[in-house]
Amino acid sequence: MPQDVRIQARDISIFSILTALSSADRRSFLDFQNAVREFDSQYTYLEVGSHLGGSLIAPLIDSRCRTAISIDNRTSSSPD
Repeated sequence: MPQDVRIQARDISIFSILTALSSADRRSFLDFQNAVREFDSQYTYLEVGSHLGGSLIAPLIDSRCRTAISIDNRTSSSPD
């Protein structure tokens, strides 16, 4: 299934990397992402504090996301 269709369908299996988001959080995230996608055909995604990075997956695979920016204080190496 194409990635854009998965986003529109609120397919939470998109979040294939470990994340602290609950299933309900993932659905809400995709609801918000779909609202942004309906508003504009191209967007920039900004996330402050990505923890393990799992929440970055949906914007990264979205053909309408032109740029994804993650601001997070990280150590020089991380176990994830």
